[in-house]
Amino acid sequence: MVNNPRFLVLWAVCHTCRHKHALHTEAQGACGYWQDWTVKHPGHDISLLSDNDEWKGYKPNADVKEAYAASAAYTITLTSLASSATLVAGQESTAVSNTTNVYLDYVVGGRITMGAGAPTVDKTIEVWLYGSVNDTPTYPDVFDGTDSAETVTSANVKKSALRLLERIFVDATANRVYWFGPVAIAQHFGGRIPKNHGLFVTQDSGQALSATAGDHVISHTGHYATVV
Repeated sequence: MVNNPRFLVLWAVCHTCRHKHALHTEAQGACGYWQDWTVKHPGHDISLLSDNDEWKGYKPNADVKEAYAASAAYTITLTSLASSATLVAGQESTAVSNTTNVYLDYVVGGRITMGAGAPTVDKTIEVWLYGSVNDTPTYPDVFDGTDSAETVTSANVKKSALRLLERIFVDATANRVYWFGPVAIAQHFGGRIPKNHGLFVTQDSGQALSATAGDHVISHTGHYATVV
């Protein structure tokens, strides 16, 4: 194979960081791989070499892959959460700090359960995101970063201060479990996670949510990049 120029083993080599990466066994298919290599090594002294060239002793190039932290539940008390006809009264979660872990994103999902009374069909359970607006941290409107009952000033204030994560439409069935997610949340904050964020849950089903704490669980999983 080495004698056939179409099947030379080609290597991208960075003389600056002394890394190597096998591109492709066919010379004609190496172009796209070479372009990826140049993006990974901007401004470096790079070469495209074959097995016949002098470059031995360089380390394999590292790959960047996705990784996930252990999941954790938001601290939010949703037991017997009352219906709010205007969807402004609800429950705030304790804020999750990202100042230490500095995750690139969080993936959020879970379940919320209706109570013993049959709700009005097609009414909603809303899950909103709030974030700190500075490093104090200061939160918008009535939010304070603690697990507590809150009533937003108005529906329009809610729309501007918070970011809608999920809107669940309910059936006219008591005790029904509603799952949502997983949903990545950085997109809701313009592509970047704030230093602190949390949830706000409100609902207008006409009935209270389940009175059993274990019927409501919303979890977050930190997402980051790792070099292997």
